[in-house]
Amino acid sequence: MKALFISTQDLKRHSIMNGNVDATKFTPYIEQAQDIHVQAYIGTDLYEKLQALIIAGTIGDEANAVYKTLLDDFIKPMLVQWSLVMFIPFGGITLANGGLYKHSSENSETITKEETDYLQEQVRITANSYTDRLVQHLCNNSTLYPEFTTNTGSDISPNHRTDFLNWVI
Repeated sequence: MKALFISTQDLKRHSIMNGNVDATKFTPYIEQAQDIHVQAYIGTDLYEKLQALIIAGTIGDEANAVYKTLLDDFIKPMLVQWSLVMFIPFGGITLANGGLYKHSSENSETITKEETDYLQEQVRITANSYTDRLVQHLCNNSTLYPEFTTNTGSDISPNHRTDFLNWVI
């Protein structure tokens, strides 16, 4: 069993996503963003610790207050934005038996690729900002999260670098 660190309501409430979007369309992007971006910055051991606390229903226990703070104040805002970054290119597309379909509405206009790219980049800037806050918090408070420094072997070790660069060739 796998626990998501944000709910579909969190994503709708804290992003530009319309509340009517079907959760089945974007839930996979929450999971992908969590696996790729969150785990890269907190490491496998801390990632699995949070998973275990959520699955056990003990994340809100007083003994786990530091983990709850980490989740609510740092990981959730970051994950909302990374989920949106990953969803934006595919939000208006459906893959069905007949092929790929682009959605449109009678009273709206789909945006261009350039507009989509611009929107995605703006959300990525926000995601990077929240990621930086998370990494700074973890590095400054690593003694509160022993799992942050215990990754070994095939575990993903936390990435402490947040100097996000976009290369244009």
